[in-house]
Amino acid sequence: MANYRQLPSGNVQARFSYEGRKYTLTAPTKRQAQIAVAKQLADLDRGTFKEDSAGKQLFEDWAEEVMQARASRLAPGTMVNYRTWLKKHINPTFGSMQLRHIRKIDVDQWFSKMDKTTLRKNCHMVLSMVLREAVDNELIQTNPASRVKDARKDVSPKRPTFTKAEFDRIYEEATPDFKALLTLLFWSGMRIGEALGLDRRHVDFTTGWIDIEQHFANAPGGWKMFPGTKHSDTGRRVHLPTDRLGPVWAYVDRHPALSSDPFFTGKLGHRLSKRAVDTQWSECRERAGLPTFRIHDIRHLHLTLYAQRASLKEVMDRAGQRDYRSVLRYLHSDEQRQMALTQSLSEMMS
Repeated sequence: MANYRQLPSGNVQARFSYEGRKYTLTAPTKRQAQIAVAKQLADLDRGTFKEDSAGKQLFEDWAEEVMQARASRLAPGTMVNYRTWLKKHINPTFGSMQLRHIRKIDVDQWFSKMDKTTLRKNCHMVLSMVLREAVDNELIQTNPASRVKDARKDVSPKRPTFTKAEFDRIYEEATPDFKALLTLLFWSGMRIGEALGLDRRHVDFTTGWIDIEQHFANAPGGWKMFPGTKHSDTGRRVHLPTDRLGPVWAYVDRHPALSSDPFFTGKLGHRLSKRAVDTQWSECRERAGLPTFRIHDIRHLHLTLYAQRASLKEVMDRAGQRDYRSVLRYLHSDEQRQMALTQSLSEMMS
């Protein structure tokens, strides 16, 4: 049973209890107050009632809580990207708004004003993630960013698929020491940060196995060393054909080192830096006439070739990827591949 009284303002205040707890609400008329009480009691019975303070937190404050909570689950480079997108593209619009005041129309208008690039897709993904966490924590009832048209559409221009012959053109422009790094990247499919994180102890010169136990990644303050790989704290193993690693073995002979020393070093004997790699790679690809060939494209080339003989699970293991969708880009189909598959099927059935 609720008690009603008229306030000096003319509004009607209702007081009632539920399971020993007292509640108060205000409405313009007694009839509206009675309806509001009935609705709140029903919400309490269903367990869907939200306190009046729910959703009053500013978006930028809540986003920071979400980032801190997810820090241990996200790669350092991913955290850098998320914080950058929040600071530059999301908080200027939503940062000072209370969570409960963010409407779908607000998100639609923000989304429509951004250029149709991958950045827009990524920013929406982070915005939706933060608001989804607010729903899960019962701060708001629905995610206003969950059904934005074309939000997940990939509008980025398709990257060119480079060939082994094009890689060889760049390779021939490299110094002997840089050829060792490029050889390792091509035959392993490692990320550049994983290759730079290798110590001598990580490479078995007899069997060709490499243990990837640490990696360099972009983080606040620059590139830093982190344990494991981008998607695994425990790392992974990759195998390379030892008969293809001549430039690598020659590098080891030229630069003897302890097992605890970095595998690749710069001019002063310190671990080879990402900046030094970028400089050498840029010079080589320019001389080869392939200015759009990124060093990360070596990984794409390796995994594309690997996928021609491997299952999806095997490609995921090789790449160190947890999401199969990230690996599908390496699974190409062409006429020659179809002919080879149908011929294999015919031979199997004969």
